[in-house]
Amino acid sequence: MTWPQPNAHGVYQPTETLAMETKGAAQAEIRLCQIEDGWMWAVSYQTNRGGGSGTLSRSGGGDLDDTRAAALANAVAGLRQRLASHARVSFCDISNEACVKTIEAWLDGIEQQQAEPSLFDWAAA
Repeated sequence: MTWPQPNAHGVYQPTETLAMETKGAAQAEIRLCQIEDGWMWAVSYQTNRGGGSGTLSRSGGGDLDDTRAAALANAVAGLRQRLASHARVSFCDISNEACVKTIEAWLDGIEQQQAEPSLFDWAAA
């Protein structure tokens, strides 16, 4: 297998992207990249009061997990933490709160999909 290589700045291109369907000002994305050492993940989000983004980079303290499932679970948890911090520092704004709740609902759906057994799980047992 040929592993992805970082660009000149040490940033990898995602091999998989989960993007929330844009709903008004709320946007979110989880990017995964399988490299030789494991699975990297990064998240980004946007609400009407701001947002944040991470990169798939080892030099920037990029997050690395052994499996895709662990990377996805940690990406969801990481995005939830960022949203909680964002909500604490944002002005009390009903429309911002609605954006955060929309993104959290999308994350709930990802977690629910991960919790449901796959038809192919028996092959791994």
